[in-house]
Amino acid sequence: MPCETDETLVFAGDVQDDFGLGIAVCVSDRNLTIRYSGEGDPQAVSCRIGACAGVIDFEHYVRYRLTIITLAWRDENGAFKLTESLDTQNEGKEPVHIVTHSWSPEPGEFADAEPLEYPVAAYTEPLSLLRLNDRNWP
Repeated sequence: MPCETDETLVFAGDVQDDFGLGIAVCVSDRNLTIRYSGEGDPQAVSCRIGACAGVIDFEHYVRYRLTIITLAWRDENGAFKLTESLDTQNEGKEPVHIVTHSWSPEPGEFADAEPLEYPVAAYTEPLSLLRLNDRNWP
């Protein structure tokens, strides 16, 4: 599930669930695209940089020695969220890098279901999603 030839890979990882969902976040000069594939057909959600609000939502929280980045998007199967955090608050100890993915079904038959959240094995450097902060967001 690589990026297109005119895109740069920002994030890649595999969700540690029973479906083997792989996620790639790609940027080009004009677009931000999230590609994901597991059981079934590959999916992609894309938006023009500077006009992503409501399509792909980006949140960036920073405090001293803690960074949390969240990307959220929807498709016909529900709502998805990719959250990456890097905690370096415990001086003298290794930083804690955590990436998770959650999915919530569309309202309807499973409207009361809790979001499913799983760890993600990231293949890119910690906080690589910060490169999205350099873009004209949202």
